[in-house]
Amino acid sequence: MYVAGVRASVVVLIVTCSITITACTQHQSQGQGHSRGRNDFPCPEEQDIDPCICVYTAGNVTLDLNCRNLGSIDILNDVFGATFPFDKYNIFLLENSNTPTIPIGIFRTLYFSKMYLTMNQLMTIDPEALINLYGSLEEFHVFEVSGSGYTWPMMDMDKFIILDNIGITGPHDYMEPLNSQSLTSALLHLNGMTWNDRAAC
Repeated sequence: MYVAGVRASVVVLIVTCSITITACTQHQSQGQGHSRGRNDFPCPEEQDIDPCICVYTAGNVTLDLNCRNLGSIDILNDVFGATFPFDKYNIFLLENSNTPTIPIGIFRTLYFSKMYLTMNQLMTIDPEALINLYGSLEEFHVFEVSGSGYTWPMMDMDKFIILDNIGITGPHDYMEPLNSQSLTSALLHLNGMTWNDRAAC
């Protein structure tokens, strides 16, 4: 394991190289979705982002975007093509969807503090797809179970200037160096590696 530039006094790094995954922790956003029409503000119009759901939590004044069971990346692209009254969101959750890639430009001008990508058959995230998040992303989590050909989901980690926490689970057979001046916690379950590859973890 090579970790460079991480604040060693506070970093918690757990790496598991294994063949099987036995548990999955899912993130569930809390809050209240809004009804159709103008009452959707500050969320987009409900019908414009269907099947995704915008959740506005008035007490914390935060916006979350939850997307589940999308049939294709084109559906996600149409969602982000809607009119969003605000660009800043706290959480983006993509779960149980058929989205093998996150392409460049899909998020338009939106940016997030936390990103959870769970069980989406997600093989590739274009590094430039996350450019808007360099100054906003604090948490990044990817969870996949089986398959092959997955690329490392977060390149150029040092460009995410306030990234504090990452969690990556999946059939990865290699990983990039965790170069970061802000990262304090990394939880990695790389079940594409065998115990003989442990030195590469």
